[in-house]
Amino acid sequence: AWFTYHAFVPAEAIKALVRFARTVSNADLTRDVTALLAEALTEHVCPSGIAIFVLEEHGLLGLATQRKIPELAQSDTLKTPELDEVGQLGDYVLQATKNRFKAQLTRPLVAGANLFGGVVLCYEDASKVPNNASMALDVGEGLIDLAALALENDAHVAQLERQYAELHAQQEMPIRTEKLRALGQMAAGVSHDVR
Repeated sequence: AWFTYHAFVPAEAIKALVRFARTVSNADLTRDVTALLAEALTEHVCPSGIAIFVLEEHGLLGLATQRKIPELAQSDTLKTPELDEVGQLGDYVLQATKNRFKAQLTRPLVAGANLFGGVVLCYEDASKVPNNASMALDVGEGLIDLAALALENDAHVAQLERQYAELHAQQEMPIRTEKLRALGQMAAGVSHDVR
């Protein structure tokens, strides 16, 4: 990393946020956004491990990306009803790793009053957890907020694409109906002429 949380100055923090905003704005999928977020948090907040969960269609939280927490990737219990609240994620990750990590910070992925998931930053050494006055934590929260905005935009685009497809299908229906009506009239005319 070109700087660590020990050496943050405001100009570097702003550069990190701008660079992430530009990068994440080009991401197409939720998994791309969460992977970019994990990479940026690893570089700028320096946790021992990261787990990013996203809210899935059925309303439960599922693991989208993890860094240095292989226990989560191998777990079959990620999509259980217990994972229906972001506040439970940190404890879940600590349990899944058999308390390999001594401390965790959990932050929600929220934008526009919509919850998109949660981020768990894990630390093997509790003294390495950034405090609330830390520039690293401020940058981390900024990165999380930017990722949530990207996920919100992705959700809006997906909704618009669904609505467009529905509108297109509705516009096609009268055309098909008219073609079938004309075909029926033609068949009736041919049947009449044959008799």
